[in-house]
Amino acid sequence: MAKNLINDNFLLIEGDILTDEHALDQFVDGKNQMAVSAYKPFMDGTVVTKSSSNKIERIVLKSDIDSSIKLEETYKTVNIYGIHKQTFHNHIAPELKRIIDSGKVNSYYEQAFAKLVNAREVNFEAIDYSNLKWYEVDNEEDLIEAEKIFG
Repeated sequence: MAKNLINDNFLLIEGDILTDEHALDQFVDGKNQMAVSAYKPFMDGTVVTKSSSNKIERIVLKSDIDSSIKLEETYKTVNIYGIHKQTFHNHIAPELKRIIDSGKVNSYYEQAFAKLVNAREVNFEAIDYSNLKWYEVDNEEDLIEAEKIFG
């Protein structure tokens, strides 16, 4: 609904993410970037594979993870993205509209990202958060864990 208000490059940050104080310093204005962290067994959700040059090669949605995916070789999305305004208007917004127009109004934006990245229509550079403090707080148990990490 805010697409007509987006006139500049921006960061998309989910509101339930806690991060290290300097976690956003790695993002560069005008680049399509995605924060990722080496997958660990307690993690849940969308994962990606990346190249040796830190380009996101494939996005696998939580609903599409099956036994053919070697999770130990993937990275969990941290749900922080740097997005170039032209990428948003030329690719992401139209794909989101297509998804909504098809009746999938309860889909996540990651579905659009997955389609665009996997079809090589949009590129994201990976920003590796594996050695940074971050945590996604989805419930009370997550909050307890986050408090252990961040104090």
